[in-house]
Amino acid sequence: MKNKNSNNPSPFSITSFASDNDIRAAEALAKKIWRNHYKVILSHEQIEFMLRRFQSMAAMKEQIDAGYHYYLVSDRQKALGYFSFQLRGQELFLSKIYIDADYRGKGAGFYAFDFIEKQALKLGATAITLTVNRHNSSALATYQRWGMVITGELVTDIGNGFVMDDYCLEKQLGN
Repeated sequence: MKNKNSNNPSPFSITSFASDNDIRAAEALAKKIWRNHYKVILSHEQIEFMLRRFQSMAAMKEQIDAGYHYYLVSDRQKALGYFSFQLRGQELFLSKIYIDADYRGKGAGFYAFDFIEKQALKLGATAITLTVNRHNSSALATYQRWGMVITGELVTDIGNGFVMDDYCLEKQLGN
């Protein structure tokens, strides 16, 4: 599913995962993005554990089987990010949204979030929810710029002695 809008001159495109090659592209992006971005927030050991547990090809396949929708964000056919979401009742849970550091601040993330918001409305969702690491100040600021508000905190034991220490965020979708 390509998101092409003739009224939008954006250089970005969004495609749903169609093959194992798409999953491999996301897995490679995850390794690059996580090892660069999270090194000041999480230990090397936790980053590697979370990559294996949540961002590996096997993990993504399991998530797709569980009803998560995965998409690549590209710029002229080069994958630069990916995201996934799952409809949970009337909420669209945004599980992942990762953009390569070279493309942050250039509209790729906003383009992806706009697509996500439109998908949420098409699916009948009344809100978009997500969790973000409480120490990930740049992501938190971005989400708040996109209209999301903090609704709570959540600490989740993910095994191996690691926890996710997150804020819960939500954006109500209007008429």
